Amino acid sequence: MAVKADTSLVYAGRNEQPELEGFDMDHITLPDNQIALIKAVAAASKKTVVLLHCGNPIAVSSFEGEVDVIVNMHFPGQEGPKAVVDVLTGRVNPCGRLETTWFKTLEDWPSFAHFPCKKTETGELEIRYEESLELGYRASNCDHRIRWPFGHGLSYTSFAYDDMQIKVHKSTSPWTLNTSARVTNTASRSGKEVVQIYVLPPPDISV
Repeated sequence: MAVKADTSLVYAGRNEQPELEGFDMDHITLPDNQIALIKAVAAASKKTVVLLHCGNPIAVSSFEGEVDVIVNMHFPGQEGPKAVVDVLTGRVNPCGRLETTWFKTLEDWPSFAHFPCKKTETGELEIRYEESLELGYRASNCDHRIRWPFGHGLSYTSFAYDDMQIKVHKSTSPWTLNTSARVTNTASRSGKEVVQIYVLPPPDISV
């Protein structure tokens, strides 16, 4: 079927069994049979789209270079596939963004050295947040370990930002910051843009 198809769609991912709340995952890879299926389809098909069902990041290095598109569907529910079809066929311009950082491997996570939780001599669980504020994309020297950063997302169009203004109101406690910008669609396709603003503390303030 993949040989005859112009585009093959492969639904892959995990369900609530390995991603259930209440325990730490010991890997972020897909099952071996799913990886084998993706690679086999990609080898035979003209184009291959992988649609991921997941609630957490998945390591994709084993097949990323062999497929044409990877779409993160999360757990889309009953009507989710219809929405994805609209995106894949161009009826709707995607504007979603990742709400977590996708590291390349589980070992690349800043907190990897501190998990899974360990039991103390008294039998209590010990959780050590030694990574402090360096979570996800905020971790030091982590660019080479990240597959896709927090806030990543693609679009069929492009946008330009200008007239950005930032105002700090020191009369309030704590201080408040207001910012604005003009966002312009610079291509022919209609679409939506997610404006992202990242704020750092002043260099003279230690956190």
